[in-house]
Amino acid sequence: METSSIKVGSDLRTFVMELLEKQDKFPKLIDYLISLWTVSEKYKEVNKIDFELIAKIIEEAFETPLRKINWENLKNNLKFNNIAIPNTPEYFQEIKTFNYFERSLTNQILELKEMKGFFGIKNKDWKNLLVENYLNAGTYYLEQENEIDEEVSWYEMQVILSGGKHNE
Repeated sequence: METSSIKVGSDLRTFVMELLEKQDKFPKLIDYLISLWTVSEKYKEVNKIDFELIAKIIEEAFETPLRKINWENLKNNLKFNNIAIPNTPEYFQEIKTFNYFERSLTNQILELKEMKGFFGIKNKDWKNLLVENYLNAGTYYLEQENEIDEEVSWYEMQVILSGGKHNE
């Protein structure tokens, strides 16, 4: 399946499953998420994303070389506090932004690094530590989404991150 043919959530799910089947080998999850961060930053100015762009980002992350991370700087500058008060119209706008997605992604990257003992903290909330399981679980909810959604946003990418981490 080509990314240009992806219109609905179930298309994205099918694309991801086919993409996973084509992979000869998988990077470490932390490396994949760092590459996903690098790729997604290229599109951070795009306010209206769609499932086609999400597929492109997921695919490009497999091909993108790792970048150097200043771990202490990332840890010290991580701000996950929401600007808006939860369950307000402002909050529901905020969670659709690239900045919210990026905070979620960098938080997961740091958690994975911590689990390796870099900061001496363990996190037992993770259900999937392999890229293939993470993307499978992260896109599972899309399997039944067959209607075109005009409201696709960066929030869908954040839901994939959350599902990849928490769903079995």
